[in-house]
Amino acid sequence: MIDFEMLPTPEGVMGPEQRSDFFYEGLWRSHSTTSWLNAPAMEQAIKHGVAKMPANMTPTPHVQALSNVRSLHRRASIVACALMWGSLTVEQVCAITSLDEKTVLRDTRALYRCGVLDVGNPAPVGPWSWSRRTLICPGLKNSAMKHVGQVSWPVYLSMTADRPWAKPSATARHNVLTTELALRCATWLNMRAVGENLSTVEDFIGRPTTQTKRADATLIRSDGGRIAIEMTASFSKSTTPYKLSSWAQILANNPQEKFMVLFVCAPPIDSNKTSMESQVRFAMRKACATYPGPLSNPTKNRMAVVSWEDWFDAHKEVSDDFFSLPALIDDKKVSLLNHPMRGQSRIDHESLNLLCGLPWWQRGSFTNPLNKLLDQFNIKLAEQSNFGPVSLSDALKVPVIRRCT
Repeated sequence: MIDFEMLPTPEGVMGPEQRSDFFYEGLWRSHSTTSWLNAPAMEQAIKHGVAKMPANMTPTPHVQALSNVRSLHRRASIVACALMWGSLTVEQVCAITSLDEKTVLRDTRALYRCGVLDVGNPAPVGPWSWSRRTLICPGLKNSAMKHVGQVSWPVYLSMTADRPWAKPSATARHNVLTTELALRCATWLNMRAVGENLSTVEDFIGRPTTQTKRADATLIRSDGGRIAIEMTASFSKSTTPYKLSSWAQILANNPQEKFMVLFVCAPPIDSNKTSMESQVRFAMRKACATYPGPLSNPTKNRMAVVSWEDWFDAHKEVSDDFFSLPALIDDKKVSLLNHPMRGQSRIDHESLNLLCGLPWWQRGSFTNPLNKLLDQFNIKLAEQSNFGPVSLSDALKVPVIRRCT
């Protein structure tokens, strides 16, 4: 086992040792929920005298939280994190954006008060308080789009990836653990990672489909191979086999695509979890037998399972072999970093650089949002031109708080 503090992190990056270890700290126990505050609902409660909120939390929908030039890019980055990862903590937002905790909390209050974001805490945790563990998620579409829809196209693109505004599809614990896993891989392994917003079936197979399924996140290897992450807190006889079977069918029908699926078993710390991983493995074998895929790229070689505790042995400690991402494939332990993946990669790294939900140190040093528009003319705008450095107006800049060197 290795203590988090013993591991190097990129310069200026908030390392995992500086964030809460939500798996072992037990703020979410079995059957516990998250207490969310929603600005439109609170506005009605205050109006009718049912609730009374502190001054810094009273909803004020008329405030234009995304119209201030000085704060626009910061706040757009925070909104982008919520849309990319579904729900996450303030300290995770700090790690992704490089903003400090005080700034994120101040901007989050403004975004909550006008309905762009909802905020919450793991429950039960006592009275409401703003802290580094405060949770954020996208607010209701009707209230949020009044503000988000008024920003320039590059800023809108960097926030939403031009995807529909959506509330998170999983619980807060589920999303926080997924985000934390992605941040640890980005920090220690320099793997790029995107959240559920960019982990749909269409993203994996590269064409329109009627399937609405999405993974919780996607890890991207240096060779372009993608690992779809399915965070699993419990084994349900009614849903887990179906989830495994549907992924097996997608993999079997798309042997030409360079991706695989990893189920991460992460039950609450006080739950009965003795047989969970073995149940997932058994159901995975059945799914692969039902949808075996072609001999050249069989489904059983593209589905893996691992326990959270196999990688992270104790509170703020990581296993010695984590750095090869070991997992069970067809009941054999293999390295997911080196596991052969057949097929073609569909990663557009320049487009990823535009997205504020990506950890800041993994975004490109110069990304011009006009490049994608000019591709059809075979024109590329460089950082330098014959007339000197390329300078964009604020309206054309994507929110980049800190750039890679």
